Amino acid sequence: MSGVNVVKPSGEVVSQEQKEKIQAKSFLGILKEKPVSSEYGDIRGLLQKTELGPTMFVATPVYLDSEVDSILVVYFTMNKLMDKSEYKKDLVIFDHNKSVFWSGQFSFEETPLYKKDWNKKLRNFITGRAYDSKGEFFWTVHYIGRQPLIFSTPVYGTYFESTKKMCK
Repeated sequence: MSGVNVVKPSGEVVSQEQKEKIQAKSFLGILKEKPVSSEYGDIRGLLQKTELGPTMFVATPVYLDSEVDSILVVYFTMNKLMDKSEYKKDLVIFDHNKSVFWSGQFSFEETPLYKKDWNKKLRNFITGRAYDSKGEFFWTVHYIGRQPLIFSTPVYGTYFESTKKMCK
């Protein structure tokens, strides 16, 4: 975890415990994000680019009586999360708008993932494969709050072969 903050709905940071300091303006995106549902305690999630690089935010409101007083925000930088994975070079993480949050060893624009219309693809599928003459990537979508994130890894071809060489 990179930090825990209590933030007022106005964006004012009331309390913070941060290993990696983040600017107050970086919280504006999660404050504007709509909750997933009240069934989950109005939890919100968002992955966005910040001055620390791609950062994942998870937040839940703190109530005073029946009014939202502030929001508890926990965040993780993608670099810190990827340090925990021995397969970080094999992984590509991006959103439906092709904002890349982690590209591993690959140039995203040179993969078959870049050529897809993800807004259209995600209307009907939650998993699949993208391929071109150099090989194939398996992909699956997971939602952080309301934001679809596509996680992908190579399964064969030159993309896969280069991954195998790097893992040895």
